[in-house]
Amino acid sequence: MSPVCSTYILKVDWLGRSCVEHSDIIDPAYIDSWHDACLILSEARYELFGDSVRVQVAWDQAREGLQAIFDDEVSANQAVHPQPVFVECKVEVPQHAEKPTKTPAQQGLYYLEVFLHDVFLAMNLSSPGSCDFRLSSLSESGHKLNGTLGLNSYWFEDAWVSSLDRGWPLIRHLPLRQVVTWQQSLHIGACQLARSPIERAIFSVLNLCRREPLDLDCLVWLAHALEALYDTRAALVLEHLSRRIKQLLDPPLDRDKQIRKQIREFYERRSSFVHGSMAIPHPLQNDILAPNVLDHLEEVMVSINFGFELVLATLQKYVTENWTRVCFRETYEGSSGDSTYDCV
Repeated sequence: MSPVCSTYILKVDWLGRSCVEHSDIIDPAYIDSWHDACLILSEARYELFGDSVRVQVAWDQAREGLQAIFDDEVSANQAVHPQPVFVECKVEVPQHAEKPTKTPAQQGLYYLEVFLHDVFLAMNLSSPGSCDFRLSSLSESGHKLNGTLGLNSYWFEDAWVSSLDRGWPLIRHLPLRQVVTWQQSLHIGACQLARSPIERAIFSVLNLCRREPLDLDCLVWLAHALEALYDTRAALVLEHLSRRIKQLLDPPLDRDKQIRKQIREFYERRSSFVHGSMAIPHPLQNDILAPNVLDHLEEVMVSINFGFELVLATLQKYVTENWTRVCFRETYEGSSGDSTYDCV
């Protein structure tokens, strides 16, 4: 039986930047990644019952919309596109009469959502912050489907700006083709439960990006990602992370103590949240009723942003080195002579 083709419209309500810092570096990188997306991320295939689902997305409207922002001084100062962009998506689903589950249109939607998560990750590993689906929604035949995608790129852009401000950890623009090649080498496909440390890290990042910046559970998702990327366990996690981050990301010597302190503060806040000793804010977070509530959240936010910088810099290291996993091994040194010699 021939495949069934369904057409969807992706409405992108957020296109551009959340800030205007370092526009001389970041803006051209965004345009470069979206230009490449029109070529590299226009099609994907996913396995379904031995056949393949074909997803096609024409990103030209997104690229042109972003270019219009940076060409228009007024829009660029506002940092975000004033009008939504509509992107056409097509999905071909093979028909299997012997496996009647969902309709081809429903199945097509599921695979399109997987693809858009893949695109979100690839674009933001290439040019951090360049792709934001926080308000984006899908529709078919004029009917909105499944709410918004809710994928927020805030952390990616903020991490890149912080890296450019402070110089470490190194976060930069990577060629989109290099990122997609690495991503494809992981063979994640439409997997919905992590099977490896790198999948655990990626899924943790994607879950984080569906949270608001001041959500305290961001601490937990970041801890999952860091522990997966650095092969750590609960015991001695602070010591292992500090040493392994130093090995992998090569921080400046004069910042060694500060970085260890930031890692310790991150895990102290993560532990206090998980184990119930953190001061939990009211859902309203009303700083008029309690002026100290935002001060408390901003302190937590510092740790969340730092943790994300480490995760993003590490993922970009994985991409540039074409790694799927890093194995850390302890070293030792033997000696001969007096057996009563004390090792320090």
